[in-house]
Amino acid sequence: MIPAMKPANPFVLSGFCGPEYFCDRVSETAELCRALENDGNVTLLAPRRYGKTGLVMNAFHHLTQAGGWDTVYIDIFGTQDLSDFTRTLANAVVGRLDIPLEKAGASS
Repeated sequence: MIPAMKPANPFVLSGFCGPEYFCDRVSETAELCRALENDGNVTLLAPRRYGKTGLVMNAFHHLTQAGGWDTVYIDIFGTQDLSDFTRTLANAVVGRLDIPLEKAGASS
């Protein structure tokens, strides 16, 4: 996951700037992490701007820190068709694979 930049304003209204700026939803984060750790399927339903993305990003942060998970987040809202979706998914996965060789376990 790309480290988030600290915002000038601590009252963040969009995006995920890290767990220190993510308020409440402790039980929801724990429940989502548990479901993902147990290979559960999860669907989040809520109106726009209710914090679904922030909740997912917060859970991803916790899973990455605690369990050594590698996570990939893609926003498919703007995809137009299957090929657009496939391209978006591939770019996200390839972007996550762009890691230093030391982290990948390669020896020099």
